[in-house]
Amino acid sequence: FYQVNAESEDRINDVDLRLAQLEHLIEERPLLLNSVMLRQNPHNCNEWHARAALFKERGDLAETVIAYQDAVKRVDPALAVGKPDSLWVELARIYEENGSPDQAQTVLRTAANQPFKHVDSLVTVYCAAVELELRQERFPEALSLVQQFVAGSPGPRVGVDGAAPSEPVAKLRRLATKAPRLWMLYADLEESFGTLNGARAVYDKMIELKIATPQTILNYGGMLEENRYFEESFRAYEKGIALFSWPHVGEIWFRYLANFIARYQGDKVF
Repeated sequence: FYQVNAESEDRINDVDLRLAQLEHLIEERPLLLNSVMLRQNPHNCNEWHARAALFKERGDLAETVIAYQDAVKRVDPALAVGKPDSLWVELARIYEENGSPDQAQTVLRTAANQPFKHVDSLVTVYCAAVELELRQERFPEALSLVQQFVAGSPGPRVGVDGAAPSEPVAKLRRLATKAPRLWMLYADLEESFGTLNGARAVYDKMIELKIATPQTILNYGGMLEENRYFEESFRAYEKGIALFSWPHVGEIWFRYLANFIARYQGDKVF
């Protein structure tokens, strides 16, 4: 029989060790490459998302959270490649999905004070904060938040606690007060959880700010019709007709004429 001497056994063990090291290197290759990419540019948001995804695939929640925590600390919004707001929103989502909605809201509160390059980033954070309250079925809090946001004064749950915002942040907040996406969310919440008069005020303000879309006008008129405020619905369509030109105004004209004729049957002229 073949006898394995000590030297041969050492060689076999050395080969096994090197194979194990190679397998480990292959397994870690995506993470190592990601680390190289982040050393080259630590402000690359997409690479931070990729890093978190690698840990998530392994089922390592702690490292996934750490990846996003490192990301929001290291990414400078002024130098960011990609969307820096998405890092904050994703970190908040992880906390929420793992039973810590208040911690998630704390993350969004901090995010609301970042000097993002674009106002849309701040609006995304605002909407995420409101939607978080909705998923937790805290409807009055959600409505209160969006009211504060469109007024440019984030409340204690999202904002700087007792400190004035920096000028870049203050400027973003002023711009966010005219963000159509935020106002549409406000209108939806006011219709669902507020009052009819409150919803009317929201739609009228959108028209005044000239941020309403044709669909906004159709929604406004439809809401008034559902509540049997027919004359007011016609006035809402008229405001929309004055606001838009052809072809965008076409659907408003069609709804206006169809409803007018259906209601008055030719008994009333324009």
